Amino acid sequence: MKSFPRDREPSPAARVLAPASALVMTAILACSDAVALRKSTPTPPTSRGTDDRGPGSGAPTPTTTPSRSPSPGSAPSSTPTPPAPTFKPPEELLRIPAFDAPPYVRVRVRQSSAGRGIVFSASGGYRIVDGIAEDPDDSRLPQLAAGKHLGAATAYAEKGGIRVNGILLPSRTVSVLVGAAGALTIDGQRYQGSLVLQVAPSGGLDAINLVQLEDYVAGVLFAEMPKNFGDEALEAQAIVARTYALFHAMRGATLKDDQSSQVYAGVAGESPAARRIVQATRGEVLTFDDRLFQTFFHSTCGGRTASAAEVFALKTPPPMNASVECDGCKDAPLYRWTRKLTTAQFATNLVPRGEVSELSVPAKTADGHALRVQLLDSAKRVLFDDDAEGFRNRFNQARPLRDQIPSMFLGNVVRKGATFLLEGRGFGHGVGMCQYGARGMAKRGDDSRTILARYYPSSRVKRIYG
Repeated sequence: MKSFPRDREPSPAARVLAPASALVMTAILACSDAVALRKSTPTPPTSRGTDDRGPGSGAPTPTTTPSRSPSPGSAPSSTPTPPAPTFKPPEELLRIPAFDAPPYVRVRVRQSSAGRGIVFSASGGYRIVDGIAEDPDDSRLPQLAAGKHLGAATAYAEKGGIRVNGILLPSRTVSVLVGAAGALTIDGQRYQGSLVLQVAPSGGLDAINLVQLEDYVAGVLFAEMPKNFGDEALEAQAIVARTYALFHAMRGATLKDDQSSQVYAGVAGESPAARRIVQATRGEVLTFDDRLFQTFFHSTCGGRTASAAEVFALKTPPPMNASVECDGCKDAPLYRWTRKLTTAQFATNLVPRGEVSELSVPAKTADGHALRVQLLDSAKRVLFDDDAEGFRNRFNQARPLRDQIPSMFLGNVVRKGATFLLEGRGFGHGVGMCQYGARGMAKRGDDSRTILARYYPSSRVKRIYG
């Protein structure tokens, strides 16, 4: 089993206190379903927004921002200067190690605020260990508790560690490892794999699902693409989702379960149909130059996709820098759209003071994707200035879909009194695979390889484990 670097080693205090903690925790946690909930109930799961900033449909998270490559040294004056390489960003192309089985990925599925708890349960045999276990069979970490069944237990973050049902574990990170035949629930929702509880910098508690990559893709597939889009489109989606998750896992990142990464529904998102599609593509990822790259995708391109280098200002490999025509998404609900926005709407979270008189797009791609947006007052003073996707996602925050700006592929922007009329195309950032376009290609008989070749030119599908 290929594993990735763990976030931290067990704390010295935990090593010393582990035997005593194990006795107490075993006595209290192994009480089956009789374990009482203490203090307050956990914060309900945050409802997923409809914006698509994240790579599952959107923009890069901070962990994916590339560092600048060092400049090559100057050649001696007697030697001709070699031509600069057209593409050499090692941080955006990852060499793929040898895998003998699917690796595990980490997905944050819950986040509580300080003083609020997260409820979890485990059955079929469980162990609680200090630190982050690389997989459920990891036996190198100090064991704090074990049993056959753990009823609803409530965990809170505290200054000295993590308190579970009144017992303080002297660690900022613990793993609840569940046996292969067991079941794990977090706030009532079932997940494959194991649970990592980690104190967050905010003082709250993060619940992270440690899940095998194939199980993760099965929980993502129908959450990201409707099941009626056709098998070939779904196979393309599975390969893209697997590639994206592995790229971030190899960089030590923790994914999220919403559109800031990829929408992940756990066991509730799985079905025999999803498992069949995932199994048909098992171990397959997209590569360029035999290395892994970050695969963006979105709902609807509106006729032409956009380049990640332009939209996100990233150093990305050629497959992500393509802007390709797409004729498969013409019947998508948001292929063409209009929105009427009032000046008052901008004051919500964009312009704290001053009346917006003009919405300006000072920079666009050659095909019309906005790159920058400014809001000006009547004296032409700049009230707001940001990249286009930053503007869209800040504007869309906490708004229902009908009131959102679907994309920054803009046509006309017209001011009429206190109203702006926006005309645009598509839904999402427009980078990478167009999901409705993939559906259209599948309907006319194209297979998953053809779909991927369209949206990620010069890429190649590679199976990295059986």
